[in-house]
Amino acid sequence: MTINRLASYAAITAFAALVPFSFVASAQAADGKVSHTFDLGGIENVVINNAVGEIKLRTIEGTEAQVTVEFEVKGRGFFRRKPDVSEQDIEIWQRGDTLSLGYKENNVNAVWTIRLPAVPAIELQQGVGAIDAVIGASNFIADLGVGDIKVTAPRDSAGQVDVSSGVGAARITGTDKVDSRRRVVSESAEATLTGHAKIEATVGVGDVEVKLR
Repeated sequence: MTINRLASYAAITAFAALVPFSFVASAQAADGKVSHTFDLGGIENVVINNAVGEIKLRTIEGTEAQVTVEFEVKGRGFFRRKPDVSEQDIEIWQRGDTLSLGYKENNVNAVWTIRLPAVPAIELQQGVGAIDAVIGASNFIADLGVGDIKVTAPRDSAGQVDVSSGVGAARITGTDKVDSRRRVVSESAEATLTGHAKIEATVGVGDVEVKLR
């Protein structure tokens, strides 16, 4: 499962080099840290792809997204050059109404802090690490290979909610309309509410929780 996700990520990042995002509002860089601001006018979908690290997302008012990424080298092998974190940055590209941001270095821990206005759809993909997202009334997908996912979403806008873990726990809290299934080491749960937003969170190895409030 994790290998397929990483292969999919590699294909996406290869495409990224061909279609750059052309309307970055501003960007600032410092040693081991980079910040970008984006005007999301006309953007319907935001996709984040990260190899290793943490994605922290919070919903804000307005039309500008604020993205800060801090880079930390995890270690170095005997035959591999240690990356210079002062030279690191994320990949940014656009296809139609979709804005995609990515970082694919496996031996650099990338910690994302994202302040994102309400958009119709958000997708977070990561190989290893943690995802912590507080969202509004958006369709939302989180897909993580190894680690933990925590999603907080408004109960009133939630429609179909699905969570699953290949090895670990999968929970939906904040509603009594939950159908849970446990199979040896795996667990999944689903809930159907009256809202319009679809929420899906999947982890290969680790725990996942969607909290409705």
